[in-house]
Amino acid sequence: MSSFGHANGLETVLQTLCELDSGTTLLLDRLKQNSYSARESAAFLRKRALLEEEYARGMMKLVVSADAEAARDEGKSGSWGEAYGKFLRVHEAVALSRLKFANGITEVATSMTTLYKGNERSRKELKDMSQKFERHLSDAEAALDKSRHKYEGTSEEWEKVILQKGAGEGAPAMMGPSGGPGSGALFSPSSSLGSGTANGHGSTSGSGMMKRSNPLGGIFKQIKTPSQLSKMEEEARYKAGQANENYKTQLQITNTARQDYYTYTLPKLLRALMECVSESDAGMQYLLAKYAFTYESAEFSEASTIIPNNGEGLRWIVNQVDNPLDFSSFLAGYRSKSRSHETSDIPYTEYAMVGSSATAQSYVNPKPIFGVALEEHLRRDQLEVPAILVKCATAVEAHGFDSQGIYRMSGQSSKIRALKALLNRGMSSLVDLSQGDWLLDINIVSGVLKLYFRELPEPLLTNHLYSEFIHAATLPPQESRDRLIQVVRHLPRPNYATAQYLFRHLHRVSLNCAENKMNRKNIGIVFGPTLMVGRDDPDNPLADMGPRSKAVERILEFIDDIFPPPWN
Repeated sequence: MSSFGHANGLETVLQTLCELDSGTTLLLDRLKQNSYSARESAAFLRKRALLEEEYARGMMKLVVSADAEAARDEGKSGSWGEAYGKFLRVHEAVALSRLKFANGITEVATSMTTLYKGNERSRKELKDMSQKFERHLSDAEAALDKSRHKYEGTSEEWEKVILQKGAGEGAPAMMGPSGGPGSGALFSPSSSLGSGTANGHGSTSGSGMMKRSNPLGGIFKQIKTPSQLSKMEEEARYKAGQANENYKTQLQITNTARQDYYTYTLPKLLRALMECVSESDAGMQYLLAKYAFTYESAEFSEASTIIPNNGEGLRWIVNQVDNPLDFSSFLAGYRSKSRSHETSDIPYTEYAMVGSSATAQSYVNPKPIFGVALEEHLRRDQLEVPAILVKCATAVEAHGFDSQGIYRMSGQSSKIRALKALLNRGMSSLVDLSQGDWLLDINIVSGVLKLYFRELPEPLLTNHLYSEFIHAATLPPQESRDRLIQVVRHLPRPNYATAQYLFRHLHRVSLNCAENKMNRKNIGIVFGPTLMVGRDDPDNPLADMGPRSKAVERILEFIDDIFPPPWN
């Protein structure tokens, strides 16, 4: 069945495409998508076949090598040697099955490549045909515009000659009933359309005369006699009449071309494109289904090799090994001298640490900060706000204010883990964030700061006040501001001081959003889920995503009211 459904569905789609000015482009783009998908599928299948062939040949080579090693008689013999030989034969059969599978994939890949080339060839032919028809229609419309401009120009020239003649005779200009050169007596049967050629004056001589006369403006340069003006008027009338006839003829030609294009050519072209799309869709789907069938057959064949119907499969072969019997045979034929062993205990020797470097001491007596409750951390280190916040915020403000996507972009995870490990061992004073890898990628610094807040046992804005912040975020701006002022004041002292320092820093980042693209909304999206975690569903990071982000955005919007200056 066509990918467009039954006949009625096809005609409906065709009618819709005929009504669109981009119907042809739409189907050509769809064909281009099909070509791309077919090409990529063929490339995947070719690589898949190479991998499978490489696996099969590698397996075969491995079996040959293992056979050669087993023939050296340096390994175990007896039941093990017999079972191992059968074990290798199973792998040899698997290798042959996989090689057959690789050949099957290659056939599908070749067919997919052929489909791609045929689809691309059809697409280009239909595209050229479409451009040819559109160019023909465009040429007709351009010719119509040209004839219309010529008609308007000659009519305007005739009008000027009439005005000049009327001025010379001292009488009103003779105009048609509608007052314009294209109406009235211009194309009446009594007009002398053929007088110009009968007197030996073609369009060329008339044109030259018009160029020399310069109506109205030329009256003051050269006075024309009444007979000259009459002759000029007749020639201008004739040219305007000829231009009018040419315009009407070209209008009929253009309208005929448009009718042919929109009633016959375009539907036929769209139908051909739709059929091409349908054929390529069905062909690609068929080939992938063929690959799937080949894959299933290969897996079934391999499974049958490993576990045949008679039950003597790979595991059965291995179970035939009798290790006690083999060892008894080995022990019976073994001849060697025994020697005594030193059985006394090895004494313990304690290592005496040399020196008392800060690095070594940090390993011995670490002061972790990640995953430690904020109040416990600040009380232990006797701090108002976490040192990591001050250190990272200072580095970001010094080197990352102009970095696009700061806090939204992630740094290299291995570097973030390395920096976390240093800071988590109490080596904050030894880490210089203004140089080295941290300076090369400021996103490492911003990433470790986000990680610190994310790993707090309780979020910075606390679980207790979570619903209050969410509710405040849903209120109108001024009500939200008033409510947030009250909610923030209920934060524990360590949380309040830390939040004040953090939001002050984020506010300064948002002020430079023209460069770093991090306005208040973007910062809210990044820090909302980090600073607040839902109590009802803590494992769902997307719960209340919008209100959490909005709460952070509102705090930044009314930061002077929520955290009144002066800031520390």
